[in-house]
Amino acid sequence: MSPVALRLTALSGLCLGLGLSACRNADEAAETPTAEPTALTALAVASPTIIARSEPTATPTIDPADQPLYPVESAEIAGVPVPLAATVVEHVAGTADTDARLELAMPDYDEQTIYDWYSEQMPLFGWSDVEDRDGSLVFLHDEQLSDRFADEGLKRTATVLFFTLNDEASWTMIVEEPLGAAEARAEDAGEDEAEETEASDEGDEAGAEDPDAGEDDSEDGDESGEDG
Repeated sequence: MSPVALRLTALSGLCLGLGLSACRNADEAAETPTAEPTALTALAVASPTIIARSEPTATPTIDPADQPLYPVESAEIAGVPVPLAATVVEHVAGTADTDARLELAMPDYDEQTIYDWYSEQMPLFGWSDVEDRDGSLVFLHDEQLSDRFADEGLKRTATVLFFTLNDEASWTMIVEEPLGAAEARAEDAGEDEAEETEASDEGDEAGAEDPDAGEDDSEDGDESGEDG
């Protein structure tokens, strides 16, 4: 056999061997079981806590037309009741020497109705001791001392004077202020004075920061006069 034929024969055998080896490896790979993918453990996710919103409690609104005699504390004099539908005719604040005075009126009501109303309502506001004096009611507070007579150990008094004119109940309340009222008034007056002083100082500072402002205005006036 020629050398060329021997070389071809050897080459063929080599190729055949390689082919068988490749086939064998492929068969082994096919027979080898594929590892199952590891299952991912599901993470337990906590559900969010849902808090239901609740509507705020509604504040009851009293209609004066429906309940004109509904008792409310006076906005002018602390600690005394007035009917919700009552009209304030005049209010004079108390001083160190005088009691507070409040004049009120209600149409379509008479003196007796308001008289009975105060007889019932004042004790609920801390004025239990009551005395009738010629058709007027005089109350003594259960606890609060009078600001004017605290040194004597006297408690607050409230007098209700009644008048009926043209089918309209009218009455006046004269009430001693509670202990500490004069001091509170002095503090308020001091705060008001301090605010006025501060505002005045700010105005002076503004003028000092721009001293030429007045001169400029004067010069403008002079030039205007010359032009005229």
